[in-house]
Amino acid sequence: MMGDVVLDLRGAQVPKGEVCIAATAVMGDVKIIVPDGVAVELTGYAFMGDRKVSVREAPPGSRVPVVRVAAHAVMGDIRIVDDEHHAPVRRALSSWWESRKERG
Repeated sequence: MMGDVVLDLRGAQVPKGEVCIAATAVMGDVKIIVPDGVAVELTGYAFMGDRKVSVREAPPGSRVPVVRVAAHAVMGDIRIVDDEHHAPVRRALSSWWESRKERG
């Protein structure tokens, strides 16, 4: 409530292949970072806020872990992102810097 939360699941082990999360944002933000290649199922509502999923979809027919999120936002945002969408600007700058160092 009136704050921000970041939940990073990239290093989580999922023995049953499914994770269920209840995320509530009241005048604050919740960001859930999932590993690349997982399926995300989003339910819930947003009132004067937003719920957004930015993940790459797994190839059709593949068996992948599922992250189920019951997201309830009131004057706040809930975002679910994979590694690619987590920090694209930082990753681009880092890549540019590394290539520059290699050249000399």
